Amino acid sequence: MQYVMACRTAELGGHLEECPACDFKRHAYNSCRDRHCPKCQATRQAQWLVKREERMLPVGHYHIVFTLPGLLRPLAYRLPRFVYEQLFQAASATLTAFANDPKWLGAQLGYTAVLHTWTRDLRLHPHLHCIVTSGGLSRDQSAWVKPAHGKVLFPVRALGKVFRGKFLDAMGRLGADERAVANLTDEKVFRRLLDHLHRMRWVVYAKRPFASSDHLFSYLGRYTHRVGISNHRLIAIDDDAIHFATKDGKSTRLQPVEFIKRFLDHVLPPGFTKIRHYGLYAGSNVETRLPLAHALLAPPSPPAPPPPPEPSAADTSDTIDTTPDTTPSNCDRNGFTAAAQDAGTIFGIFTYIAQSTLDTPVDVLNLEFVEPNGGATAPGTFVFDDTNYNACGNCLTIWMACDENLGNCQKKFMVQEGTLQIDTFGESGGTLAGHIEDAVLIEVTIDESFVSTPVANGETWCLDRYEFSTTIQ
Repeated sequence: MQYVMACRTAELGGHLEECPACDFKRHAYNSCRDRHCPKCQATRQAQWLVKREERMLPVGHYHIVFTLPGLLRPLAYRLPRFVYEQLFQAASATLTAFANDPKWLGAQLGYTAVLHTWTRDLRLHPHLHCIVTSGGLSRDQSAWVKPAHGKVLFPVRALGKVFRGKFLDAMGRLGADERAVANLTDEKVFRRLLDHLHRMRWVVYAKRPFASSDHLFSYLGRYTHRVGISNHRLIAIDDDAIHFATKDGKSTRLQPVEFIKRFLDHVLPPGFTKIRHYGLYAGSNVETRLPLAHALLAPPSPPAPPPPPEPSAADTSDTIDTTPDTTPSNCDRNGFTAAAQDAGTIFGIFTYIAQSTLDTPVDVLNLEFVEPNGGATAPGTFVFDDTNYNACGNCLTIWMACDENLGNCQKKFMVQEGTLQIDTFGESGGTLAGHIEDAVLIEVTIDESFVSTPVANGETWCLDRYEFSTTIQ
């Protein structure tokens, strides 16, 4: 705690920052570089992502989350190193067991696991985020094996059962000293706890593969070096309470002592490694099996282009279009430029609308905040998912080639993934400002009940970064 409190203060000294291109100079305090400090993760995160990008395989990656039941939180308070270590061990052993089974894959995965210990209101909630390759390297290292059951890598309920068994097996072998620290010396009480945990359903969550490596790296960056609280979530601080944003536009107030206690609950044991790599991404395979997997997944070399035809006498064109194609290979369309934008409440739903032109046909970007479905009502960071249009909270759509009434549109696109950052969310007459990042939208149809249905072999529209700022009507 003392390092975080001293961060960027005179206590740690300072340095002179000087621009080499001009005479600008300024003095700045040194940072603490503690891994639990909310302000000291950006550089470490950027360096980590550069290294990961060099190793990441060019395939889809699943996001799988292993969560410990609430009944184990007292044990995590008393024996954090044991609980967190066994969370890693049980989750990795579970994924490896399913990957080795020919029924599901019969190959070696590559995956990265990141420990998180908090909820949005800083309560203890140990869980493990795993980014897992969609497929693996065959046992004879001669082929890349795709999942045996299409888009499903492994069944989550079966994962939960195996994960539960492996964790409780380790817990059952707790030594006398550890059980004394955990207040579990009574054998009957200990066995009753294990029996109760065996009968509970342990939750494992899995999300479909990421659409692009760019979005994967952005997603990884958000998860790997995050701490329990960040400065942008702080709303107000006074002598009586710390007021900070939690989730879905909600917030909470904690007394200073309680806030500090909850913050310190998430300080990891000294030397504990919170990011670990397994399978093809493990350090032991970086120079051996990982290059083999990259070679197998590399696209074949394109055939040599045919020689250009001889120009005919009738061809008087003397210009060649050399404009580069900047659309990413995984997107049919990319980006959006607003010629006009507006924000306000339409039919009871707060909506941001941007038009690509003041003429027709016009492309229209819609961002709707449906509060009953958890839509944003205040500044914060929100993650788009593939929720149907009739149930989404923060709904991002693009309507292509519409008429002057913004109707009769040629195509419609619905967001599947990405991030929404709202910096300013004012009242009428105020400002709505923020940006959309790494968004992927797919072509859909939307019926009268607002149900969105993906179009078979439809187009994809990507927004790497779209910034918005407009007055609320």
